[in-house]
Amino acid sequence: MSRALRASRDRRGRQLRIALTMLTLLACTPGHAPLEPTPVRSPPRAWPATPLDITCAIDPVTDIATLDADPHANIAYRSGNSEFSYRSPTMRNGKLGHHQGIGRMYINEGVDRGNYFVVSASTHNVDPGFEVVQIASNDSPGALGSLASPRAVSRRNDRIVNWVTFDNAWLDTNYNHAGGLQVLGHIVAVPLESYKVDSPDDASFVLWQLRPRFAEMSEPVQRRNSSEHGSTEHAGSIGMTRLGDGRYLVMVFGRHAREVEVFISTGGYLPWASDDWASAGAWDVSQEAGTVVSEEEWPAYQGTQLFPSCDGKLYLLAGKRIDGNDWVHLWSVDLDEQTLRPTFTRRAQRHLFCSSKATRGYDYCDFSAGSGGYVDPAGHLIVYGVEGTACVAGDCDHRRRGDGNHVGVREFAPHRSTP
Repeated sequence: MSRALRASRDRRGRQLRIALTMLTLLACTPGHAPLEPTPVRSPPRAWPATPLDITCAIDPVTDIATLDADPHANIAYRSGNSEFSYRSPTMRNGKLGHHQGIGRMYINEGVDRGNYFVVSASTHNVDPGFEVVQIASNDSPGALGSLASPRAVSRRNDRIVNWVTFDNAWLDTNYNHAGGLQVLGHIVAVPLESYKVDSPDDASFVLWQLRPRFAEMSEPVQRRNSSEHGSTEHAGSIGMTRLGDGRYLVMVFGRHAREVEVFISTGGYLPWASDDWASAGAWDVSQEAGTVVSEEEWPAYQGTQLFPSCDGKLYLLAGKRIDGNDWVHLWSVDLDEQTLRPTFTRRAQRHLFCSSKATRGYDYCDFSAGSGGYVDPAGHLIVYGVEGTACVAGDCDHRRRGDGNHVGVREFAPHRSTP
């Protein structure tokens, strides 16, 4: 074989290898993501042994009282129906119930550096889970500002990069409701329940160690106690924090947030095994948990997240749509030193607007679907609300856009943190 012929064959071989490599890469692009993600089934290889880096809020009461209730800025991301996103049951198409919670995660180093939303969902006929949404158009750890037009046309790189599922078949459960979640550092706490009337499953919660395209799940921790008036079959939302002595505390809210069960880690580390969590007890918020509150004062919250302040106090951020209006409430939380029974006291509230002239009348969020908070590095508490579902024309009311490819989010930042 001549040298020229051998060189020509080598060139064609290199070109073929490059073409095959490009086809492999193309198969992994967001527009060609696999329809069914692979859930994690093995113990974490590097479950956090060091304390989580939790940013405290400097003045959460003032932050909530001064939130920009109707910001001019809007945010949106590409739905699981979009060719630019990882496929997920974002739409009400027989698979998605609606979104249940939203949290924001900021990664400050490595190839995944930047902002992410974590959005949980209830489902029909598929396992429940949460979307991991990359907000690549802004890598600031502070308020995000305007990232979408009033018609919620999101940028292509603000998109779902993973759909993390809870594997019912592997664990022999029947959950279909991943409720209001909380993000702490790179950990996501998710409550799980089944809203099927004939389901015998007890509610539980799980922790996920999350990197945007990779997730590892802890053992599920089932609810172990119920109040005199409650039931262990409900877990609609969750709050989680680390106490001053290094232990981790979880509050699981059930029965439309009327009941709370308190879990405490048995050591100064973040547990992976369910036996490393102890139940301190469960109380009815209106009749047993410290300060008694009425249903008017304490509505059926969709999101309940715990945030520490820098002066050592603990707060609960709770959101709900009440009579068509979206509200966020801030409660201080006092824990009994012996029993950990919580006492809740309302400290601030704010009426927020998911639709207005700034959104051209479209609903960008719904606090009956999902709301949550985030403390930026400067110690400001920022609130987020997410749209219930993406929907298509004919399956939407007049306040929804109906293109099916975008999910709206509104950011409510205190005036002193607005970019």
